[in-house]
Amino acid sequence: MQTKREYAASLGLAQLGVRGRLSAAANQAILDAQKNGMRFAETAKPITRPSITTTEYDVDLGEVRKWAKAKGYPVSERGRIASVLIAEYAKETGKKALTPERKAEKKAAKAVAPKPEKRGKPAVHNTYENYGITVTEVRAWARENGLNVNPRGMIATEIVQQYIQTKNLSPISEDEKATLKAKRAEIAEAEKAAMQEKTEKRLAKRLPKQEKKVVANTPSTPAIVKRVEPKRVRPENVGWTYAERKAGDPQHISEPLVAVTTCGDCSKGVGFCSCATGPMAPKYLGRKPLLLVRP
Repeated sequence: MQTKREYAASLGLAQLGVRGRLSAAANQAILDAQKNGMRFAETAKPITRPSITTTEYDVDLGEVRKWAKAKGYPVSERGRIASVLIAEYAKETGKKALTPERKAEKKAAKAVAPKPEKRGKPAVHNTYENYGITVTEVRAWARENGLNVNPRGMIATEIVQQYIQTKNLSPISEDEKATLKAKRAEIAEAEKAAMQEKTEKRLAKRLPKQEKKVVANTPSTPAIVKRVEPKRVRPENVGWTYAERKAGDPQHISEPLVAVTTCGDCSKGVGFCSCATGPMAPKYLGRKPLLLVRP
């Protein structure tokens, strides 16, 4: 059974071995054939393209790359190499193609060979620990000597080694490491406590004087700032006022009714305002007493 493209190609309206839409004339011819009862295959035959196979030789790709560069052939620094170049290199150097036995032998040797250790980042932290130095010291020294270091993050191993050589440092003993580690932990704990105290003072300043309560600082209970809920003065939460027309405004400008939820004098909510005059409108609305009942 023919496909639609094969039928159109038999009429000279399409080409085989290509992809894409058929022409209007080809589609019309296919439609006329279907009306006459002709059937076509649902899917087209897959287009086979010539496969490019690399001839396998017992060669080193690094040597092939050097040879290709010397000959002036364009090759990348990494990745695959064209099979044509490998074949030409093998022909020039007298290398022969791998036999099935040699392929199996290389495959077995590759499976048995131990995997190389993964190369990670240089162990700079071990260097700091072994010599009893810190990143802050090395960074400050590097900046004083005009070396390029980032304000944060890791420092290049070369700079750390240069610092050790300049200061003529030697590795410290295990006891010295333990003492230094305990001292640094103590300093970090003190810095943490100072930061906590600073945060508590900042939070205490944010609270109004009549709304803050400090619990006594005891060995078991640190100083804690607790917020006391304000007392409600009235049940209403919203006040009302009119936006007055200014002197320069035309007569068609209306004076709308505006809802206000905060006192313009004490900046508290209408329900919590304890001003003697009662909740006041803000300055831009005339600073008048608010109406607690909507007019």
